[in-house]
Amino acid sequence: MRSDALIQIISLGLLSILAWQIDRPFRAVDGWPLAIVATLVLLFCGQFIWLPPAIWSKLPGRDLIASVYSATNIDLPWLPLSLDPAASWRSALSLIPPIAVFLAVVQLPWRGRRSLSLMLVCFGVVSVIVGLAQLTLGERSGLYLYPISNFGSSVGFFANRNHYAAFLYSMIPLAAAWVIGVLGAFELRLVWLIGLLLAGVTFLLGLGMSQSRAGIVLGIFAAMASMLLAIGSVTRIRKVALTSLFVMSVTAVALVVQYGLAGILSRLDTGIAADYRLVFARVTADAARSFQPIGSGFGTFPAIYPMFERTNDLVPAFVNHAHNDWFEVWLEGGWPAIGLAVAFLFWLGRASLRLWRGPIAGHRDIDWAHARAAGISLLLLMLHSMVDYPLRTSTNMCLFAFLCALIIEPPHERA
Repeated sequence: MRSDALIQIISLGLLSILAWQIDRPFRAVDGWPLAIVATLVLLFCGQFIWLPPAIWSKLPGRDLIASVYSATNIDLPWLPLSLDPAASWRSALSLIPPIAVFLAVVQLPWRGRRSLSLMLVCFGVVSVIVGLAQLTLGERSGLYLYPISNFGSSVGFFANRNHYAAFLYSMIPLAAAWVIGVLGAFELRLVWLIGLLLAGVTFLLGLGMSQSRAGIVLGIFAAMASMLLAIGSVTRIRKVALTSLFVMSVTAVALVVQYGLAGILSRLDTGIAADYRLVFARVTADAARSFQPIGSGFGTFPAIYPMFERTNDLVPAFVNHAHNDWFEVWLEGGWPAIGLAVAFLFWLGRASLRLWRGPIAGHRDIDWAHARAAGISLLLLMLHSMVDYPLRTSTNMCLFAFLCALIIEPPHERA
């Protein structure tokens, strides 16, 4: 899409600027996440290594390609590791914005991170307002920004209700972190508190209007987990923060039930019977096993999936993703990609344990609350990835990168 290309070009400019800073602030940043990013880049570069026929024809899953050349009496050419280099190239380009966001945010002090967080919360509120207008004015309102979209549902600035829902439930912990910050520091705290609590209610109401089943469930989990931020806050604001977030959660759930229950039930009635996620997962797993240990290449899922469909697996739609990002990564990236994912989970778990053991020395309540909130949102996004593909849009990939950077202590404070 043109919008993605524009974002990628801007991100390349940002990466060029960051390259001048690589010798200074990055020295104080935890080396583990930077190593994960570097390994990810190398993993994608490996997709374009051209191999002689004697090597690639022996790789798992390539026998069919070799047989096609043999059947047509064509000598086997040199081919890259990826079975669809063009698709892998597009996948590689899609990583530029989130990598740029991560490398930029990880260098920012807490003040800059808080500003970006507030901007995201405000963007989420505006997106819900747009989604409400979409429902009110109907499918022909012109407020749907993409020609292919979930018309009739609230999608805000997104094309897919599930991607929209993923963004909204990720905002709930960030709004809760701001609630704690307002109670602990700001003047005019009542005005800020009311506004932020309304934002949290708005996000949950937006989830109800989206009719995303996974989004609604994870949104409720996000609200409940956000109360843990209040429990871990300093004693003088703990009770007020916990009460405020509890009232926000109860109010939001009540509004979802009151105004969104009919749409949710209709999705449950019509969606589960026609939900082919288990079929997608089984076929993807079968395909993944055939291409191990190196995978078929990033971005190759749409081309590989039909090769493993059986007659009873056929569905009346084009299957562009596995609706289980973990299986899709396993198919495309093989065991190296799974190993990298395990390394990321290890780093995230270790960093989260450090954050939840106690307040970060020398930092304000709002700062460590943001770091903990980021961990909650990351966990929800990864859980969502087991039944869908919420991180396949530029916006949500950049959000994921931003949340990862929030967990890392700014080098300015550490140095």
